[in-house]
Amino acid sequence: MDWEVREMREVIEIPFRKLMIERLFEGRKVCTWRSKVYGDPRQVFEVERDNIKKSFEILGVVPMRAGYVARYLHRPEGFDSEEEWIGFVARLRRGHRLDLDQWGYTHFFAEL
Repeated sequence: MDWEVREMREVIEIPFRKLMIERLFEGRKVCTWRSKVYGDPRQVFEVERDNIKKSFEILGVVPMRAGYVARYLHRPEGFDSEEEWIGFVARLRRGHRLDLDQWGYTHFFAEL
């Protein structure tokens, strides 16, 4: 019998919209840009869909401008185009314009 030894790590909370949970489950999303830091490298977060949980480990957190993320990281964020990413983030801001020069923190992660 094969036994995998995993160290016990605290599970942190990172909120995701339903669409982003779908893209996490599809393997299309490997990073998320946020206005604040939600965790540090090696910390773990979970997402759940249809009573199935998946765990992800944060690999790194890098400060970046929104415009950089839109242009170069929209696919790792789970979007097909810059415009789709910008539109999604703008909707999250509830009517407030997205400033592409705004700094935030891109959290890179991998499924465990």
